[in-house]
Amino acid sequence: MKKIAFFDVYNPIPINSGGDWYRFQLLSDMGRDYEVTEYFTYELEGKTGYLPPAVPFNTRRIPSIIPWRKFSKILDMFKPEYLLSPGFGKEVHADIVFVSTVCYHFAKIVSIIRGVPIVLVMQNVEWQYLKGNGSSLYLPMRFYEHYIMKHVDAIIALSPRDYDYVKNNFPEKELFYIPPVVDTTIFRSDGPKYDFGEDKFNLLFYGSLDREQNIEGLKYIITSLIPALKQSGLMSNVRVNIFGSGIPPKELMLEGNPDINYLGQVENPDTYVRGADLVLVPLKNSGGMKIRLLESIACGKTVVATPEAKAGLPEGLGEYVHTATSTDEFISTIEKMRAGGCTNMVDEGVVQKYLSGNSIADVINYFRM
Repeated sequence: MKKIAFFDVYNPIPINSGGDWYRFQLLSDMGRDYEVTEYFTYELEGKTGYLPPAVPFNTRRIPSIIPWRKFSKILDMFKPEYLLSPGFGKEVHADIVFVSTVCYHFAKIVSIIRGVPIVLVMQNVEWQYLKGNGSSLYLPMRFYEHYIMKHVDAIIALSPRDYDYVKNNFPEKELFYIPPVVDTTIFRSDGPKYDFGEDKFNLLFYGSLDREQNIEGLKYIITSLIPALKQSGLMSNVRVNIFGSGIPPKELMLEGNPDINYLGQVENPDTYVRGADLVLVPLKNSGGMKIRLLESIACGKTVVATPEAKAGLPEGLGEYVHTATSTDEFISTIEKMRAGGCTNMVDEGVVQKYLSGNSIADVINYFRM
């Protein structure tokens, strides 16, 4: 049986964030016909979430040679010491290597030793993701990411926006569009709902709460949206609910905030999405596709998001998400929703209708494996 190696930062199991679902989708599709191992570099402490009944691939953590975790999270993810220890590649048996941007150096080592092709899995345009989070690292990442795109054998994009970015900048590259496919046996409109309480209108924000874009979203909710809700007189009639994987920064004090119903990590995120009245996605990062938008639409929920959060959606799906460019517009949408208007109920099948593209089999067949 042919072997596939997949290098990424995070282990998707247990599943909680949108990125976990996408990696699980790709790895599962490969694992049905090939022997697949995902090599990951960073272990999230105390991670919980959805545990799939079947996992058709193997996972292996790449240990640090240098104890970066004591000094730097970024270096612990990159593990640059492996550039000077290429013997690792001899332990990886693969006929093709899939890789995220951050782990390219691992894939390159294996590719050289084994003489196999590399496929870049673009979960974001990483330099744009960093820029959206206000990181000065976006400048060196832009040069590094373009270097990677020039030297891989094929590229997978998950959003039309990212697909166009590669097509415009690297027209000679073999490019595939493989969008996230929401599991509608889980994220569906007719499943069980978490009972937040019917005494108030329930707003919901969720995601990986230790990721920069979501931390900024939380700060926005705490410092801008909640004060605006109070000023408008809405706060006594709404409940702000938050859940997600990862440990949010202590300074946000989510657990002790009387204005927030903080639920921490949950095992069945779909029930909480269905139980909400309105899903908030106030993110300023336009990288990739915000999979929580797809999950919420599939659950038949109304969503209000910033233009940046909507940027990666196919045009046909964007119409099901209300846009808010300011705090006033978020408040206006919440007011209209409470009054019974401004709804955008959709059939859960609309997600699958618009998310059509290549399959992972198309990529593998391209290399005649």
